[in-house]
Amino acid sequence: MGGTDNAPLSARRQFAARIVELIDASGLTRAEFARQAALIERKLPEPPKSAPSFSEQRFSDWCSGKNVPNERVVIALVRTAEQARRRQSLPPPNHLTPGILSVDRWRTWRRLARAEQPADSGFSTTVLVAVPTDPTATAYVSPDPAAIALYEPVGDWLTETTDPFALGVHRSIALPKGHSSVSPSMPPYVHRAHDERLTARVDAAMGGESRLIWVTGDSSYGKSRACWEALGQLRRRGNWRLWAPHSTEEVLAGLYRVVPQTVIWLDATRHSYFHAPGGSDGQHIADRLNDVILTARRAPVLVLGTMWTGTWDELTRGGDPRARCFQSLLRDPISVPPRFSGDDIPALQRAANTDVRLAAAKEQAADGEIAQWLAGAPVVLERWEAAGEDAKALLLAAMDIRRLGHDHRFPLTLLEAAVQVYLSSSQRERLMNRPDWLQQALSYATTECLGVGGPLIPTPPPADSRPEVPHYRLSDVLDQYGQEQRTTEPIPPELWRTLAEHMDATGLLELARTAHRRGLYRLAHDLCRDALRAGNQGALWQAAEFLRFQERMTEADAWTEAAAQAGDAAALAWIASRWWEADAAGDTWFTKAVDAAVDAQPLVDAAVHLYECGDIERAQAWFDLIIDRFPDGRAAVEFAWRLADQGLWDEALRYFEKAVRDGNLDAYQSACENSVYCRRWREAGAWLKSAITVGHTNHLFETYAAVPDEDWPDADAFFREAAASGLADVRTIWALTLDESGRTEEALAVLEAVPEDTASAILAYARLLPEDRLSEAVARLRSLPPSERKLPAWVVVDRLIHADRVGEARQVCVGLPDTGRVQLLHSGAATLLATDRPEEALAWFEEAAATDPASLADAARTLEKAGHGRATHYYARALATEDAQAQRWFADTLTAAGRLDDALTWYEKAWCQGDIRALKSAAEAVHAAGRKREAFVLYGRYWAAQTGSLMLRYPFSPGDSAAVTHVRQYGWNVDGALAGEWAAPLPP
Repeated sequence: MGGTDNAPLSARRQFAARIVELIDASGLTRAEFARQAALIERKLPEPPKSAPSFSEQRFSDWCSGKNVPNERVVIALVRTAEQARRRQSLPPPNHLTPGILSVDRWRTWRRLARAEQPADSGFSTTVLVAVPTDPTATAYVSPDPAAIALYEPVGDWLTETTDPFALGVHRSIALPKGHSSVSPSMPPYVHRAHDERLTARVDAAMGGESRLIWVTGDSSYGKSRACWEALGQLRRRGNWRLWAPHSTEEVLAGLYRVVPQTVIWLDATRHSYFHAPGGSDGQHIADRLNDVILTARRAPVLVLGTMWTGTWDELTRGGDPRARCFQSLLRDPISVPPRFSGDDIPALQRAANTDVRLAAAKEQAADGEIAQWLAGAPVVLERWEAAGEDAKALLLAAMDIRRLGHDHRFPLTLLEAAVQVYLSSSQRERLMNRPDWLQQALSYATTECLGVGGPLIPTPPPADSRPEVPHYRLSDVLDQYGQEQRTTEPIPPELWRTLAEHMDATGLLELARTAHRRGLYRLAHDLCRDALRAGNQGALWQAAEFLRFQERMTEADAWTEAAAQAGDAAALAWIASRWWEADAAGDTWFTKAVDAAVDAQPLVDAAVHLYECGDIERAQAWFDLIIDRFPDGRAAVEFAWRLADQGLWDEALRYFEKAVRDGNLDAYQSACENSVYCRRWREAGAWLKSAITVGHTNHLFETYAAVPDEDWPDADAFFREAAASGLADVRTIWALTLDESGRTEEALAVLEAVPEDTASAILAYARLLPEDRLSEAVARLRSLPPSERKLPAWVVVDRLIHADRVGEARQVCVGLPDTGRVQLLHSGAATLLATDRPEEALAWFEEAAATDPASLADAARTLEKAGHGRATHYYARALATEDAQAQRWFADTLTAAGRLDDALTWYEKAWCQGDIRALKSAAEAVHAAGRKREAFVLYGRYWAAQTGSLMLRYPFSPGDSAAVTHVRQYGWNVDGALAGEWAAPLPP
């Protein structure tokens, strides 16, 4: 056996070690464990005639790695450990290997172990990274080499991953009667414009470059299928792995073990991936994902994620503070359109000639929604609409449980309790005569619809839950339906309490955050107290933060002090930062915080507060303490860029170098950016070389600003060196910086020297060209794939219209896919209106409406703002389509005309269709009319409908200060009424 004591174990030896860990975790002797496992194995479905012997010898072989048990035995071993721990009331297995009680993870471990020969139990080679210590040095050394993976790599070989449905690809509806049942499980795939972009990015990974790809679109648009098809080229290579983690915990545990040539599959990514209960997990995941993507020693790695459009918008608009650490990761999504149109139709027709499902979809799908029809979305919605009162109550409960942020899997016990909330007293009386009504409702909800899952789908339970309790998940179609169509429906007060009764201490605190984001402050406080009683000491600090947000400082201070006394590092750091005028007291508190902290972020927040108060010297001392306690380089970078911002470059440089020595590879690009900011061009060039060496160059050239003439020789040398390195978009930023500095001719020369057919380069080119050369921009634009033309096309169309070349501008619009074409036609129409071409503008609006009738509302709004008389005509046409946005905008128009009662009718129609902004607009209009009590109710409903952070801190006019103060301090009740005054004393 070769290797060293520190080398990673083989998969077979890891598997054997985990069997030993599983037996130890059960609290049983090996003999008792074997006896119980044999009994459980016999009770599994379809027991063999001759069950394997659970003898001492067999256990010895399994625990030494000589043999690997079959899958039935593995299941029996896991269930034995689960049941033994539950009988003995052992604590949660937080100290054990992640997934040790998950049958799915054991199946993966078993496959890896079976793939090795018994003799192949040696050690694999550890991959090292050299960390430069001197940014100006020409030779790099490695002061502290780090391994990529200490155990076997995560994931299975992509060639062995043959089940797309296990990865979230929707099953197709069943074949019509009379057709052969031997057709492939999935219909032939029809490639569309977004597939070209997806394939190009996967190609980059095949070429050795790590990539992060997000594919967005609503439920059943075909996001997962597009990703599955794009992996075909990697699958043919035969040397790529695929890892599909199912939870935040699994992501955190596995990212350290990602090796080159791995696909990280994040299907149906939602908030749960980004901020699991516990506070700092989101930052940890963001840091580790960045490390995986940006570190050269890991390349190539492909992170492939899908996300609903609404989730993407919510995470990227900046409203949710928990998602801010992911802003650098959420960029440049590939959007899957809802419909097949234009160039898609001929390809669809060819595929339909060979597959009856596609042929039926082509004939029957409404408005080209082929993917939705194949995934059974209309059938699932029809089943929901046709549900009886018992099944409908069950599905309503499931939808609202998801609206409150519960994990997508929920136990039957929760559903049984929650469904009662959605039954009237008379319904409950009727159902008492049918003891099996719940089973019948479940049967209706879980019955497959033409071969695809029903509205409610049975699912394996989480690893830490009781395996005998059935679990279900809501179908994606109905989940999204509930999130959108029930947005303005109030959550029944009883559901909050029911959900709380079925949550552990961690879940209670997350539910409290959900309540607080919805303005339900009293409920949030009560849930914090529940979490505290359940043993979650973090509830003390969370309640303090809530009260501080509500500007109830005296009570917040009391809860903060209690949290500090309980050893909460965030509370200790907060108190320290508020004692900054009294040196000794503040430093004492901060030292306690450093000793108690398990994460650097609350300490950094406190030091930053001290810095912002102007005490830079003591802030530096605090940052030094943090850096010593958490030597990962993050705190050093945090302080370094603040020093650079103050012009203290020599001090900043010392901290950047400290971060590098601590192994923080992001420090290179941060130092480069700040060198540019401080106009230290030569040092920026040296840091740039280092950043390129370690592969941390993402978003290095995102901004540009004017450069003084005296700086241009050094700046020019910096940009030339950056361009010579081959980094993407450097020439574009170089040109735009030249243009901002008044050197437009030089800027154009930079772009023309090495023409790049990228969207950003062509956008810059279109901006800089003189009017008589705009045809060159049009030609360059056509070199791009249609799906990538949208952004530069906006500039080209605007400039062509201003150059009085309207016909050419329209031809540019024609070359875009439907969604982009409609948006560009509207943008061009607005420009035509502004340049006094109303008739041509109307023609462009009509062309957009012919493609997308929903654009009529935008046309009406644009015409109204321009004072054009045709706005009323467009409003009438939009209202006839029952467009919620049009209804809200029309109500705004009626409000401005003094017709409030008529406006409220239209506001109500809009919010009944799920437009929550109509609630806000109605509340503002009613409040302006002096009907304050009515306004309070509407505002309460508006806040309670929010799923992200509160969008409106000051909902009333400045003159109504008493109302503002009351709402800010006490919020609303769960029924939408204004809350009365309530106290927040510490629990006894």
